[in-house]
Amino acid sequence: MTINPALGKLKYNFQTFNFRNEGTIKLPKSGNNNQFGRDNCYELAIDIVIVSTTQEQYRNFKSSPSHGFFGYAAIVTQDCLLDPIPLRFARQRIYQDKVVEAYQTWQDLAVYLANTKKWFELLESVITQGEAASPTVKNICEIEAYSARWTELSIREVYVELPKESEFRIELSWVSPESFTDGCGKTQDGKSKQPDDPKKDAGLPKSGIQPKINPSANPFGGNPPSNGSINDPRFGNAIGDIDSVNPENGLSADDDANFGYFARIETLGKYENFESCNLVEGLTYYLVASGSTSINPIQTADEFGCDQTTKTWDIFVQPTNDLVVTNVSAISVNGTIIRAANLPTDGYFRRV
Repeated sequence: MTINPALGKLKYNFQTFNFRNEGTIKLPKSGNNNQFGRDNCYELAIDIVIVSTTQEQYRNFKSSPSHGFFGYAAIVTQDCLLDPIPLRFARQRIYQDKVVEAYQTWQDLAVYLANTKKWFELLESVITQGEAASPTVKNICEIEAYSARWTELSIREVYVELPKESEFRIELSWVSPESFTDGCGKTQDGKSKQPDDPKKDAGLPKSGIQPKINPSANPFGGNPPSNGSINDPRFGNAIGDIDSVNPENGLSADDDANFGYFARIETLGKYENFESCNLVEGLTYYLVASGSTSINPIQTADEFGCDQTTKTWDIFVQPTNDLVVTNVSAISVNGTIIRAANLPTDGYFRRV
């Protein structure tokens, strides 16, 4: 068996399609060495190039090159659309993807033919020692070569819409395997060998894709019956309260010993033991128990030396975790509950 120098080689291909105002292409299933086919496309890029337009374009110079808006492109994967793609540049890539396993299987085939199968040939020669082949040893060309199989890209169609009297082109760039004949006379083309799904791989239904409009008095009239996952309970899934806060985002039980709940009171008036008794702004931290609905900070004459009357302020925790202070007049208060570690000690006051 001889080794063909073409095994494992790749081809880089390019094709353009010119349109005016609007245009669409469908990516065919099969192709040969000089044609695109999904079954021989290892890597694909799709570009939109605006050739001309009659409308003055708004341009944003905050990017370089500047960008504007020329229209939209849409990509169909199997028989459904992805989000529309705004065309903001005169030359814009709207799609690029590759099939890594296609590259790998093509390389594996080349390694097999260049090494493993050659080794089988030499082994057969040693076993037969120049005599007729043993009936227990197959002719080397009867051994099926390594089969290259891979999953194709899911893109099926491209749609582009530009303002009237505009011209553009769709450019395809793709990589495909270069077929060759191996030492046994068999053609190796590196194609996917993947059959199309008759329900999903035909692209958009050309008869229309928009929903029908039902009267509000009979919103589901003429529709298929709604059975959810009843026909296959394995797919049953309770919606639950999925928009609530994830309880796992809190602290674990092991962390609780190092964390506590504090009331952080802002812009709270207090008397300071200074040259004169002044009403000052500051931050005060009060330790509170988890789930508390009220706390009672106390200000005494011993702590500040000015006010001779002990004051008790009832602070109520609202569902929004805001704090509301009662029994205090002419004092501006704002506060929150904090779940954290290493905060100041209970009753600590810091002047702002």
